[in-house]
Amino acid sequence: MPNQRDAFGLHRQGALRDYLAAARENFNSAPDVDSDLCAIEFVLLEDVERMLSAALQSVALRGDLTGFLLGVSGYNLHLGAVRNALTGQPWTVYPLLRASLEALCYWARIEAVPGSAKTWLERHKDASARGQSRKAFTSAVTAVAAELGSEPDSLGTLLIDMYDSLIDFGAHPNPRALLETVTFSEYEGRHVVNVSALESIDSPASRRSMIACAECGAILTALLKCPPIAKRPLGEPDLSDVVSIFRRTSAYLDSQNSERSSA
Repeated sequence: MPNQRDAFGLHRQGALRDYLAAARENFNSAPDVDSDLCAIEFVLLEDVERMLSAALQSVALRGDLTGFLLGVSGYNLHLGAVRNALTGQPWTVYPLLRASLEALCYWARIEAVPGSAKTWLERHKDASARGQSRKAFTSAVTAVAAELGSEPDSLGTLLIDMYDSLIDFGAHPNPRALLETVTFSEYEGRHVVNVSALESIDSPASRRSMIACAECGAILTALLKCPPIAKRPLGEPDLSDVVSIFRRTSAYLDSQNSERSSA
């Protein structure tokens, strides 16, 4: 009989790395397409997917599996965000990434606060239950961030910065995100509104959404390795893989800024 861990292992066939490999093959075989198109972004996303899936599978399952199911949900939401980024729909990426962060933070609260799993599971019961659930989980992200530290380079600060940036770029309706997709012009005395629904995969907006996926995936990985999801002291987790992702994305963004400055 399979043990509990095996029963809830992630199914690897058709994983994101296979999707990325197929996308890369399509790009490389297409005529008049640069074979290095988004090569850095693809490698980052492949590495993050391996990190994230391994971290999720390494969590020791305990009695109540509600939190683990939220972890699977967060993982799937992250995969969906990456796929949207690769299909030229960068504006749909940020709501999915926000939801993936919230799923993991909900899991952390369930592990930290006795009885909160029941509160979350019964949120649809009636108006009172919905109110109790909102009270318990509305501040989940800030509560988890507070536990992870508020120093400039702490995981808690990274979590809040990422969450806020996702909102800025469209996880909530806001003017900054909206105005990036809309341009105004005039034609024959009429005002014309042009809306960008799709972007090329190598557009700045698409590339930015891929980097957001990589960094958000790194934070999700860190949340899985730290308490209260991981039952070990905060100082013990090996987060070198997470740090490496942020160093690589920082170097990538610096190079992009240099190219734009010299253009």
